[in-house]
Amino acid sequence: MSDGGKIRESGIVVNDKSKNVLVLCALNYYHKLAYMKPQTKTWLEMAENDLAFAQDIIKHKQRPFYAVHFCHQSIEKILKAIIQERTNEMPPKTHNFNLLCKHAGLKLPPDIEQSLFSLAPHYLGTRYPEDISKLYRQYTFDYAKQILERTEALFAWLKNTLKSKK
Repeated sequence: MSDGGKIRESGIVVNDKSKNVLVLCALNYYHKLAYMKPQTKTWLEMAENDLAFAQDIIKHKQRPFYAVHFCHQSIEKILKAIIQERTNEMPPKTHNFNLLCKHAGLKLPPDIEQSLFSLAPHYLGTRYPEDISKLYRQYTFDYAKQILERTEALFAWLKNTLKSKK
């Protein structure tokens, strides 16, 4: 939108304190959201709720392995939102990011792909732990916080992809 690099096409504001720009970006976001299919909105809301739950767990320094689990869930559900929007089909009942990306027809840049697939193994570890004490040792607060930060960046990229309908 702006040649000064303050506003990206995604509607994300970068280094701009203007309320008018924030309103423009918010309107742009809600305009795109208004044209999403109802099922897509449901998947997106569920994904946003899972991400918010992971953020709350970290913010309140609760059990970090649950934050990691909900990070995975948020990415899985936003991928399913993309599938729903692009194909108008119910997404497959799988937790496999590779399969979901293929079904969505996503072409991931290498850094996004690496970030996505680094998150994938955490589903089984947090959902079906073999040893609870191992789970506590593996998912320290700092480690879970790092995973959350990567998830937030990945989520933002996927959400922008969902809105762009590319």
